[in-house]
Amino acid sequence: MEASGVKQLPVVNRGGEPHKGRKRRVIAVLHYESIWNCLREEINHRKSVYQHSNRKDNNEEEIINSNGY
Repeated sequence: MEASGVKQLPVVNRGGEPHKGRKRRVIAVLHYESIWNCLREEINHRKSVYQHSNRKDNNEEEIINSNGY
């Protein structure tokens, strides 16, 4: 859930010992927009790989059927 007006997420590194209370150190800041862009790129990549593999499978079926096996 996005907080009102907040467009960034801190990336923290937890360290220390559990019984002393873990200290957190901010190591990066992610922008919501960059997260959505990354997800969109990954979805498009996976779609293209899936479509490519389907075309390859269809071509193999056509070759098998044309040889009579």
